[in-house]
Amino acid sequence: PTEDQVMEQALDAGAEDVVDQGPDGFEVRTAPADLHAVGAKLAARAWQQGLRRRNHRLQELVQERTRALREAQDQLVHLTRELTEQTMAGGFAHEMRNALTGAKMLLGQALGPGPDAPRGLCADTGEQLSRLYVWVRERASEEERRALRPLFQKAQHNEERLEVLLGDVDAALARALNTTRVLLDYARLGRETAGGGTVCLRTLMDAIVAESQGDFDTHGIQVRLDFAPDARVSGSEEHFYSLLKNLVLNARDALAQKQGVGPRLLHVTLERLPGEYELRVEDTGPGIPQALLPRVFEPFFSTKPETGTGLGLGVVRKLTLLYRGTVEVRSAVGQGTCFRLRFPSPAPPAEAHGGACERSASS
Repeated sequence: PTEDQVMEQALDAGAEDVVDQGPDGFEVRTAPADLHAVGAKLAARAWQQGLRRRNHRLQELVQERTRALREAQDQLVHLTRELTEQTMAGGFAHEMRNALTGAKMLLGQALGPGPDAPRGLCADTGEQLSRLYVWVRERASEEERRALRPLFQKAQHNEERLEVLLGDVDAALARALNTTRVLLDYARLGRETAGGGTVCLRTLMDAIVAESQGDFDTHGIQVRLDFAPDARVSGSEEHFYSLLKNLVLNARDALAQKQGVGPRLLHVTLERLPGEYELRVEDTGPGIPQALLPRVFEPFFSTKPETGTGLGLGVVRKLTLLYRGTVEVRSAVGQGTCFRLRFPSPAPPAEAHGGACERSASS
């Protein structure tokens, strides 16, 4: 306590006067009979102040423990929900894949080509109808041929139409099977461990861009890559391929949906920072409304429900966390979106590997 506080406490306790003794402290003057009472009151007041301090500290500790418990509960709920989602997704996708695979195999017999149906049933039926018409034409009268000709034409038209319809069904089954593959991959991520290899990110990105170049050209999308030299990370090439591919496809979808004039640019930047890499995937697409930004990494949530599964960015988040990284998104409607990821980098390439990454293409 300060000097003024000591004096005030002593006087309140019944002292007649308090004299400042300099370095030696204070002298409390009172009647001899009252000295014991003054001391007792001072001690009681000191005990009360100490008790208040301890109570305040106890309240702080309770609040800290309550916050920690609430955070642990939130994390437990989150992990439980993720485990449930992964289990359901994996079980559903497994059953659906079995059913769809059987249906696609049966449909393949109708369409061909394949080992069981080199030409497909539709093509074979059309050829048999043509042969039958030739045989009948050579033996029937002119009147019979005129009567049979529209029947054969109708049958031929139906066969051609059926082949088109079956082709559409086959394409739909292929898309459904791809969706089940995505679901299975997402479910499997919960059991994955980080890889221990070395991955050249520039080589992976070049391959991904080359795979999608035709799609980019169709939608008038320009791609620009700015990568740090010798951009390597420790991990699984399959994991980082999936991470980069999902980010690129997400940007491609956004740019394909862009309306009106303006550049359609996909810009991927990889910058080496002290002890880590920063990856930025930016697009000049339509952007994401601010109200939806907190949900973009949620599984099965998609801003394009007609074409998306809602799992691509969930895969990105899981893989980033698997490699002790962070991911965040910034977006503005009408201006575009930027995903920024940071993850640890291995030792500098010259020390760790002694060479530069091979590049399969130039940006």
